[in-house]
Amino acid sequence: MKRKLVSVLLGLLAISMLASCGNTSKNKSTKTTTTSTKSGKEDEDFDYSKAQSADLEVLSYDGDSRASLTLGLRFDYGIQGENQNYQEAKKWYESSATQGNSNAMVHLGYLYLFGLGTEQDLTKSMNYFNNAATAGNADGYAGLGRYYLNNPSIPDAASLAYSNIKTACDEDNTMGIYLMGYLYEKGIGVTQDTNTAITYYEKLIETTPSDVSKVKRYPYQEAYVRRSLIYLQSVLGDPTAGVTNTNPEGDTKDEDKENADKEQALKLLKTCAESNYAPAEYYLGIVYEKGIGTSVSYSNAISYFEKASKKDYAPAQNRLGYIYFNGLGVDVDYNQSAYYQKLAAAQGYAAAQVNLGYLYEKGLGVDKNLNLARQYYQMAANQNFGGAEESVLRVDQLISEQAK
Repeated sequence: MKRKLVSVLLGLLAISMLASCGNTSKNKSTKTTTTSTKSGKEDEDFDYSKAQSADLEVLSYDGDSRASLTLGLRFDYGIQGENQNYQEAKKWYESSATQGNSNAMVHLGYLYLFGLGTEQDLTKSMNYFNNAATAGNADGYAGLGRYYLNNPSIPDAASLAYSNIKTACDEDNTMGIYLMGYLYEKGIGVTQDTNTAITYYEKLIETTPSDVSKVKRYPYQEAYVRRSLIYLQSVLGDPTAGVTNTNPEGDTKDEDKENADKEQALKLLKTCAESNYAPAEYYLGIVYEKGIGTSVSYSNAISYFEKASKKDYAPAQNRLGYIYFNGLGVDVDYNQSAYYQKLAAAQGYAAAQVNLGYLYEKGLGVDKNLNLARQYYQMAANQNFGGAEESVLRVDQLISEQAK
């Protein structure tokens, strides 16, 4: 019984590699911003970053678009004394965008793209990105690239993503540089070329400002994570990283390189985790759980998984469920396993839905309930998660037999 869940849980690792980028997760940190365009009644001598929010409100109502943008950012990212509130952020971004601020348009594009503080609206998202790009804002082009990446069913989405991202990248836009690396890593709109991807990622890694703000961190953070995953490809077997195992025969020279790569990956992840970036914390947990480039440490793994879990990062919550189910560094605790699987499953994470379905099917940490098990399996099957459809059919058979 236990072996079946273990195999399911182990299967999540490769899939979770997609989580750090390229998925459609509603994560507002997928934004960056450039210097505000001048519009409205902005005061070039006024320090907007240090102003009280109440003072910014007064300026905003007087037609200062930058004051409105600054308020939007504070609520969007939960900074400078404000709690994160996407609806409030949207209100201030709209006030700024109405007065022609292209940066506000970019942020509104992302809110509508991911459905943050509002219903997802792809038409409005594209319009805001288009308007920002038309105004000459490189972040608008990067936003359009991200729009097409998140909607691959659109005709010519790959080529449209590439053309817009290249425009942003050519202007040395940080989001454009990161996304260009991602396109080459995945072979989207271009011929897959991991070495070229590495060049773009390392450009950001080497130029990361020591005091980069929370608003502008995302492309740098992603560059650290993606580069570290490429280093770890031969160990983790990530089919999305665009690299194959270069050491099938166990050559000593390649083993030395692999060890050096592990050390580099560990260093990059630790640096990125210092900025409280959940994907970096998650993969650090994996590194310590597996003893990759370091000694196995379940306590360190759990610590990093918990940090990412508190940020509602579903892969980390799912992994904690795996840890407690298998008793890795802790006592076996099916209740805790179910708790974390529920958190991840509620976010639509398919691997956790399958695992939670199994717990309900077997009555581990939860009351046995075949109907609920079937529902969770079906949720994962709807996302084409491997083995989920077979689990639906198996539980259907059990329900049928139970009814006799």
